[in-house]
Amino acid sequence: MKKRVLLLAVLVIISTVFSACNIDLSSLLEEENKDYDFLNGGMDDVLDTGPVKNGVLNLFSTEPDTLNPILTANAYVKEYSCFVFESLVRMDGNQKAVPLLAESWEGSDDGLIWTFYLKENIYWHDGIPFSAEDVEFTANIIMNAGVNSPYKTCLENVESVLAQDSKTFKVLLKSPNSFTPELMTFPIIPKHYYLGEDILTTPKNNSPIGTGPYKFSHYKQNEYIRLSNNENWWNRGSEDENGIGLPYIQEINIKIYDRNQSVMNAFQSQEVDVITADRTNWIGYSGRTDIFLKKYVSNEFEFIAFNLSNKILKEKEVRTAIAYAVDREQIISSVMPGEAVASDLPVIPDTWLNDTNVVSYERNVEKARQILLDGGWKENNGLFYKRIDGINTRLSLELMVNDDNETRLSVAEMIKEQLNEAGIEIEIKEVKWDEELNRIQTGKFDMVFIGCTVSSIPDISFLYSSAEIGTGLNISGYSNEIVDRYLSSILKEKDPSMKKAYFINMKEIINRDLPYLGLYFYNNVVVYNKRLRGELNPSTWDKYYDFARWYIPVE
Repeated sequence: MKKRVLLLAVLVIISTVFSACNIDLSSLLEEENKDYDFLNGGMDDVLDTGPVKNGVLNLFSTEPDTLNPILTANAYVKEYSCFVFESLVRMDGNQKAVPLLAESWEGSDDGLIWTFYLKENIYWHDGIPFSAEDVEFTANIIMNAGVNSPYKTCLENVESVLAQDSKTFKVLLKSPNSFTPELMTFPIIPKHYYLGEDILTTPKNNSPIGTGPYKFSHYKQNEYIRLSNNENWWNRGSEDENGIGLPYIQEINIKIYDRNQSVMNAFQSQEVDVITADRTNWIGYSGRTDIFLKKYVSNEFEFIAFNLSNKILKEKEVRTAIAYAVDREQIISSVMPGEAVASDLPVIPDTWLNDTNVVSYERNVEKARQILLDGGWKENNGLFYKRIDGINTRLSLELMVNDDNETRLSVAEMIKEQLNEAGIEIEIKEVKWDEELNRIQTGKFDMVFIGCTVSSIPDISFLYSSAEIGTGLNISGYSNEIVDRYLSSILKEKDPSMKKAYFINMKEIINRDLPYLGLYFYNNVVVYNKRLRGELNPSTWDKYYDFARWYIPVE
């Protein structure tokens, strides 16, 4: 019973779309043909001569619960904490950990001890030097059982932490994990600032200090949070020919709204400069010249799970035929043009570990049919049947889909048509979400169309490890000893080239076994007011990547 409850909880978490971070722009699209210049900021006649210290960046938020980044449950506060706070490492667009407050790091031979060496000459906004004791303090709070931190999963494999000296931070793990540097992305808070305080209730949580490019200035409940340029930021760089360093934008004004709907009007009237558009609506903005629109691959992965205990689907030939019959590119172009990227596995394409966007199976109906015939299936009037366990069995399967997801339902209909062309009969079973979860838990399904949000760590054990059967997300019941060994080796291997080699070999085996049919990752998009210039490069893990290089030309 305990295992079932855990599985239910995990499935609910991964299948929820974090809509608090996205804005439904349907009402704006409906008004697209009205006679107004959408977001015409009057910047057309402004000569952009390059970066300049100027301007206020206006952002949207709901009322914060706290401004302490390791305690907040508000998605906006968590997102904006990067302006004030910094972490040991950050994730780049290639899904690699790159140094931030840490200069470098190394792992022990057994992979259980990781040592991070911190950069020199970094100071908190109050002038106190940053040290390893701050990192130890922060990590211990996150790991505290009484603290519900959004970063708790980053440290769930950590046994203990230690500030060896002022610039050396050590992490002792419960089990080897070569992705430990990628997990050190939690914001660091100052130990000296909270000494003697109850971290959960202190008023200091709403007047924070960090090491980042912006300093907290003022918070007025239900109205705004204001941040000012940190002229003494350690990473401001050498001044350019105009005598200016980073960051360029002088102030950030985070406006507090009552509900998500307000942000649409705020963006339209230029009260807000940056929004994340809902993927079902942003395509209507492509090609427009009055805004900047930047697309990036999200961490939302969609796939079909095969029940490997099903007497038909346990045959690999059937799963392979299904893979050849499904045309993912046609599905994307027909149902969600430009809104998704095809992918076999839950690892974002075109990143350092999965450096391709090519899927293993391209549509080939004739090959699908031949695979079935070679596997002993016989064709009659365009459909297949086979004697299994002494019973003549039609190649007929049920595809379960939750009835409140219109995109999945549309995609399911296309998959049904494509499989029917290959002689594979599909019945779509639309069910309520609770029923779907129950049927997954009890194994009462043939195929289920589902999705998950992947973490910044490209470890796919959650879906393919035999240890995850029954307690995790391996709902197909997939078990392969060689894949298990590769998953373990990847977690132990510190050499990136060897880790990649293990991944490539493992990927080939998984794609042959096909316990799941990977479909696609959704794309996200950030829409910017055209007055913003500079390095506007959102990534999966950071919508505000390189924000210190944004600037606003002087009108």
